[in-house]
Amino acid sequence: MSNYESATGIISTYEDELNLNQESSPQKFKTVPAFATKPEETRFKLAQNRSTSDTDCVYDPFPPESPRKIRSPDKAPDRSPRKSPRISNRSSNCGSTSNSTCNSSMNETLFGTIQRAQSPSLKDRALKMEPIFDLSKDQYENLLGELVDERKKLASSYNFRDSQKVTDAIKHVEACQIKQQKYELQVEAIHEYDELVADFTQRLAAFDQETEELEKELRGKLAQQRARILANHQRELDRHVKKWSSDAMRRQYNHASFQLRTLQKQFRLLMLECRFAEAEGIKATIDKMSENEQKDASKQMRLDFEAATAKLKAKLDVEMTSYEQRAQVQIRQLQQKRSWLRLSFLNKQRKIEQRAEQVKDQDKLWNMKQLQRKDELARGEALSKPNTAARLNEEDVKDRENPTLPLPPLHVPEAMMRTNR
Repeated sequence: MSNYESATGIISTYEDELNLNQESSPQKFKTVPAFATKPEETRFKLAQNRSTSDTDCVYDPFPPESPRKIRSPDKAPDRSPRKSPRISNRSSNCGSTSNSTCNSSMNETLFGTIQRAQSPSLKDRALKMEPIFDLSKDQYENLLGELVDERKKLASSYNFRDSQKVTDAIKHVEACQIKQQKYELQVEAIHEYDELVADFTQRLAAFDQETEELEKELRGKLAQQRARILANHQRELDRHVKKWSSDAMRRQYNHASFQLRTLQKQFRLLMLECRFAEAEGIKATIDKMSENEQKDASKQMRLDFEAATAKLKAKLDVEMTSYEQRAQVQIRQLQQKRSWLRLSFLNKQRKIEQRAEQVKDQDKLWNMKQLQRKDELARGEALSKPNTAARLNEEDVKDRENPTLPLPPLHVPEAMMRTNR
């Protein structure tokens, strides 16, 4: 018997073992002639769901994984590399290089082509009570429709155990759909919450910036008004000093007394009469009296100037104080007005904080959404629990409520059939 025939017998033994392993783990690929129990232990490689050509070029009819008792005792294993009979066909389809790959939905092996294990359908997953999420509304409805039809068939054939199993699967799918809808609702609520927070933050920052600009503008206007008032006050002070420094104001204080004028008149007459001895005495008296009166007049003029200046400054201070008070009132009014307008933002902030607490709880969001039926109808979205025929229809149940019992034929003894006459 050739090595090829020996390998065929070995493979038939190990294919049974592979089938058992693949039934326990449906995700495991069938990679004959790689006889290892784990995919990483075999020399068969699968790169991106595509079988590589270099792994099929060389095979060993008696791989190291096979038991020793199966090996032929009379013939030594031929470990010389042999090419697969599929190499020529694969090379024409996939390319000339040994490392090139070919797109295929099948796992090609040395001894044939074996289809990869298919992933379980949604119906099978539902019957196994596996979590079923990330489906669209139509997919959930189609799946529930299949399960309802399956339940009708099983119930019609009085397969109560499987019918109950399908009913549990329907409830499980409905629960998964509700969880999926709650999750999508929470994701949508979080997205809306993020947009709401971003919009609120932007609007609040813009409002505060506007308040700052308005206050800055008002303070600038008040500063300009203050500068104008100070300039007016300075001009009034300049006019006041100029007035008191004028000759007209000086003439009001440089008048000699009556006694000094009399002595000056006598001195003039004595000088005209050449009475110099008498004129000398009067001249000394006049000089002394003029000096005293000059000091008194200068002092009085200074006192009057200081009094007038103090009075003018008091007037200017009153004007400046009044202006400062009006300016503070305007600033305070602006701040109060903006603070009153900012209350709406604070109320909005409290609502956003309450919304944040609601977004954290899926059940609260779900209950709130159930109350908004008008909005749901307007958007065309069904957020309520799907109605998937919790009960069977009348035509689905063939048994009648008042059934007729199938009685056997009535047995009448012959003695009763005879008359006594």
